[in-house]
Parts: sequence; structure tokens; C-alpha cells
Amino acid sequence: MTTNDIINIANKAYPDNQIKQNFYLNRGGMAHKTGDTLALFIVREIESVTDGEPDDFRKLMLAERAMLTAARELKKVATVIGRRRRDLNAAAKIDLDREFGRTRRRQ
Repeated sequence: MTTNDIINIANKAYPDNQIKQNFYLNRGGMAHKTGDTLALFIVREIESVTDGEPDDFRKLMLAERAMLTAARELKKVATVIGRRRRDLNAAAKIDLDREFGRTRRRQ
């Protein structure tokens, strides 16, 4: 299994084929011209953890672990940003969600 194979697998779950497009742009040294930095991040993470790994099962396991780790870290970042926004919102007594016409889903 090649890195390209894993990129194709990941690409099935991502909008507009951006992972695959970023894979080719990254290979050609053109990745800095793309607007989807999350897709580029995914490509680079998959490449970095699977590079040189001969075993297919291990490649998939490492790619999966990298994506799950990134998801946890991104969730933590989103949580602290949201907490700060709510703190500012409470301090200013402004409901920013309503002001900008957004509604929050309860979890």
C-alpha cells in the first residue's frame, strides 16, 4: 500500500477532493498556493507517519492514530476558543450568536 492509496482512502471522507489535490500540490512543491490548509495538514500528517513504513496494516494504524490525535487536539483548541468567546460574551452582555444570526446546537 502506498501513501497515495491512503490519501485516496482519506479523500473519500473529505469535501471536493481537496486531500488528493493537496497531495499532488504538496508533491510538486505547490502546496503553499492552496486555500485548504486543513487538507494540506492531513496530507502532511499521513505522509509523515507512513513514510518508510513497509507494513500496510501499520501504515493504516499510524495514519488513523495521527488523525484521531489531531482531532482531539483540534477539539481542545476549539473548546478553549469557545470558552473565551463565551466569557467575552458574558462580560459584554452581548449574545454574539444571535447578533450574527447563528444558532448553536446543544450537545
